[in-house]
Amino acid sequence: MRKPPQGRSGPLLLVVVCAATAVGCKEEFSDDAVGVVDLSATFDGGVRTNPARGLPTQIGPGFGFVAGKQAEFYDFGVVPTQVDTATGKPTAVRVQPMYFFFSPKGYPLFSASARETRDGTDWIRGGKNTLNPNPKDFCAGVPLDQQKTNPCYARVLQERKRPYPLRERDPLVDGNRHVADYQRPIVDFTPANINSIPPYTGFWEVIEITAPADYEPDAIKHVNTLDRAVASGKFLRRATQKVINCPIIDERTSVLQGITDRATPHPRIELWYRKKMTFCFLANGWETLGNAAGQLLFGPTGDINSDDLRVDTFDVDRISIGEGRLKQTRMVVPVEIGYSPAIFTDDQSGGNPAITRIAGNFLARGVPRHHPNDPGSYTPVRWMWDMVVERDYQSGALTSVDAVDPDNTLPQGALDSTVPMVRNIPMRGTAVACSLPVVPGHTPKLCGKEVDNPDDPPHPLIDARGDPACTASGLECNKNTCFCDAPFVGYGQVCGSGIAQCNPDKDALSDNGYACFPAFGGFCYLGCSPAAPNTHAGDNVGKKVNELLDSRCKELPGYVCLSYNGGGLCLKLCDLNITEGNQCTATVPVDTEVRDLGGSQTCQDYGLQICAWPDTYTPIQ
Repeated sequence: MRKPPQGRSGPLLLVVVCAATAVGCKEEFSDDAVGVVDLSATFDGGVRTNPARGLPTQIGPGFGFVAGKQAEFYDFGVVPTQVDTATGKPTAVRVQPMYFFFSPKGYPLFSASARETRDGTDWIRGGKNTLNPNPKDFCAGVPLDQQKTNPCYARVLQERKRPYPLRERDPLVDGNRHVADYQRPIVDFTPANINSIPPYTGFWEVIEITAPADYEPDAIKHVNTLDRAVASGKFLRRATQKVINCPIIDERTSVLQGITDRATPHPRIELWYRKKMTFCFLANGWETLGNAAGQLLFGPTGDINSDDLRVDTFDVDRISIGEGRLKQTRMVVPVEIGYSPAIFTDDQSGGNPAITRIAGNFLARGVPRHHPNDPGSYTPVRWMWDMVVERDYQSGALTSVDAVDPDNTLPQGALDSTVPMVRNIPMRGTAVACSLPVVPGHTPKLCGKEVDNPDDPPHPLIDARGDPACTASGLECNKNTCFCDAPFVGYGQVCGSGIAQCNPDKDALSDNGYACFPAFGGFCYLGCSPAAPNTHAGDNVGKKVNELLDSRCKELPGYVCLSYNGGGLCLKLCDLNITEGNQCTATVPVDTEVRDLGGSQTCQDYGLQICAWPDTYTPIQ
């Protein structure tokens, strides 16, 4: 068992020396931060008045199939590859170094992954006195059934009135070093290096840097400074020949949580690039840095050599170059073909046909490795090919690369360009299939069990709740896809892709369940049926927006039923010019209590002025 650290004699001695000499004292090798990397220039769509217009605000997982199983894939865009000059085929992607720091005892100086419970985002942050991403739990240790009567709960309610980013948080203390100071990893390539040689790829070799005991974490922020530190002999550099896939993303871009492989951390990692902060998303590679329990692996001077524990989650080819003292190993990630079903439509003019690619049906081979003995044959580097299908093709009709007819395929871009289309499309994981059976007699198919329908007895409802396989994973069966999906939540709870679904069922508050707004990530609002008539439509003529009545929205003043995302939801109209009072308040009786539906909502402009919860809102359970 690893022994606890024996104090911090290095930094203490440094303080004493500084005090004795009565002069300013600074880490010998250090850099001043100079901002954050701006990647907006690398995307099309920017204009003078909005340079970041083309920057993606969200990257969410899409669906596809591997060997007949539904899977989730992220798409991080085009990646430069090495190309066989004889055949024109892409062969591999270069790997660049990412520097991770360790103490002389082998303790990682970078943070472990911390999950933000609000939306499931994983973080690896750095700097001095790094804070937990989750607000402080003032009722920690108090049994749940006793919290509302405990004095701690008043503090909880008080904190939840504050904007989410400003709520009190505890330091994220390292269990080995007993401090909350962390060194962010360092890189020397970003997508902003458009003309760099070699070019940025997003694939990184884990390089271990052993810092001296008196090093202040996060002082070094530039590879040039790190090179000087290593040249001094006080820092040691060691290549692990282990590779991760962590594409760099802009500060303003979020990567949505998926449904699959929720147990494995996929953190957003803070990095230093030439004294500037930047971020990458660990798509594949947690098992290269840590174990299944969420613990980071130790460095080369630790009690345990972690080399054999670090897993290549995808295939890596290691090529030896040179001889003797000049011999080195260069690592590359191989390329594999990925297929997208596509409908080709002639334009009747002799030009190239229009191509419509079928969403949610990407086909690929292999799955990421989680353990050293897991089989290989997985790479996130995809040479994109179209698979020509008929106009009536339905997504999911083909679920395996083995079913693809090679005579009906061609590389994407082949009609207009000879440059191979190669993208970084990592797989997150495979979906769990529902254990409830397919209900006979339904087209398209539905999974679940038939239950009585009180509103239409001859036509029973299909209920997929409580599916054993999904429940075991903390998920709910999606009766339309027959795969486990995000769990259901109720009014005012956080919802969105990979986070949670709004419960569509009738309950004491809503006859039509709930709907997520905004659909890609927001909160659950009252659901409604836009097709049903509003019996108050004739009464609303000439009324102010806060006086309108809608029978589909509990006849609450100001609430209207709006069509949205294939369904409907009740939102309260408001006026941004009104500043007095709380125009979003709307109290209704629910069972034995009175509930304020507009609690903590503010009037916002979504093209329509409505009462909505701000992003900083955290629901009270």
